[in-house]
Amino acid sequence: MPGPWIENKTMVLRRQAVHRRKQLEAGPFAADVASFRLHLAAENKAAGTVRTYAEAALWFAAAHLLRETDKTRWEQVEARDVQRWTVRLLGLYSDAYARNQFRALQQFFRWLAAEDGIPDPMARLRPPKEMAKPVPCFTSVELSKLRQACRGSSFAERRDAAVIAVFLATGIRLAEMAGIRYHPGDPYASDVGLAAREVTVRGKGGKPRTVKVSHEAARCLDRYLRARCRHQLAWRPELWLGEGTRGPLDRSGIYQLVARSAGCCCTRTGSGTFSLLCFRVAIAATASKRTCGLRRSTTSSSLPLVAEPRETGQPPAGPGQLQHGCHRTRRVRREGTTSARRGWTAAVPRAT
Repeated sequence: MPGPWIENKTMVLRRQAVHRRKQLEAGPFAADVASFRLHLAAENKAAGTVRTYAEAALWFAAAHLLRETDKTRWEQVEARDVQRWTVRLLGLYSDAYARNQFRALQQFFRWLAAEDGIPDPMARLRPPKEMAKPVPCFTSVELSKLRQACRGSSFAERRDAAVIAVFLATGIRLAEMAGIRYHPGDPYASDVGLAAREVTVRGKGGKPRTVKVSHEAARCLDRYLRARCRHQLAWRPELWLGEGTRGPLDRSGIYQLVARSAGCCCTRTGSGTFSLLCFRVAIAATASKRTCGLRRSTTSSSLPLVAEPRETGQPPAGPGQLQHGCHRTRRVRREGTTSARRGWTAAVPRAT
């Protein structure tokens, strides 16, 4: 019988959800922002980057400069205006979001200073400090429930199981998952290689990279592809298709897919908080797929492990369970090489 130290609940960050519509009617400031948007597009920036940078400048002008000051030109903006705006964002949103907006606004003023010779009001300003926060993560019990929720032979169940399995095996981003292409008649144009257990994804800036999937993920993909070939929209290049004639799944569709599958272990709370790792399901890629002697995966280096107790006085983890910074550890050697690398070691109970 498992001891009381075994976790069986998902840790959820309690933070009040903030949903406010941005004011983007920048009036006399909008013309320069349109030129900035054209500049970013000409540099082949990603569509999301162009939107984020341009909206940051429009929002600052519409919500602060026009409403809180009497300024009508960018050269009138001072460092104090940016500081007041940043303080306002920190009071309403997370530290990470305020920092993101600061960086976007910083890019706009740098471009404006280079183009029109206007003094940069943010030249001596530093971005707000982002406080470290605990990251929620699935436990082994919840991961088991997540896999069970996707069992079945229907098209939707096979698709959901394949999506979850690829997330678990690779830890790729949501946009990378939605961008996977599949051409059954042209292997050179397809991103899926089942024989080699490889999937090609495109990250930020359209940079391609190849990730390796597990045997279990390859089997789930194969089951889905056999059902996909009978789909009405099988001719579409997108890998993930909706049911019937709903078309391919975009990022929002995959989000809803994983959220629905994970409903058995992490749900919306009264504060509007939803587990931040619906698409970081790959937190288990290191903990559940790797045992003693395996190195940490480079594709999931930024993902947290399954939550395990680390308080003093609690029984240590059993063989094969991984912990970060565990004191009761020993190095495991295989074929003359040290397998505990980069700070990851296999926790071993002390002899009694």
